[in-house]
Amino acid sequence: MIPVAAESSLVPEELKEFKSEKSLYTKAAKQIEDKVSEKQRLKHEAKTKMMQDKSEALEQRRISLLQDRDDISKERWALDAEIRSSGLRIIKLIRDSRASDGSEL
Repeated sequence: MIPVAAESSLVPEELKEFKSEKSLYTKAAKQIEDKVSEKQRLKHEAKTKMMQDKSEALEQRRISLLQDRDDISKERWALDAEIRSSGLRIIKLIRDSRASDGSEL
C-alpha cells in the first residue's frame, strides 16, 4: 500500500498518464478477448456447418438406400410373378400332356 505522503507526491500529470496506460491496457485486453471470442465463434460455426453437411450427406445416402431397396423389392416381385406365371404354364402343360395321355393330374 502506498503511504499517504507518497500519494500526495503523485503529480496530476503522472496520475493522468497512469489512467491513460490503464485505459490502453483495458482496450487491448478487450480487443484480445473479442478476437478470441470471434475465433471461438468461427470455429463453432465451422464445426456446426461440417456437422450439418455430414447430416445432409447421410440423409441423402439414406434416401438413396431406401430407393434402392424399393427398386429391388419391385424387381423381386416382378421375378416372383414371372416364376409363378411360368410355374402355372408348366402345370398347364403337364395337365394337358396327361390329359392327352388319358391320365389325371
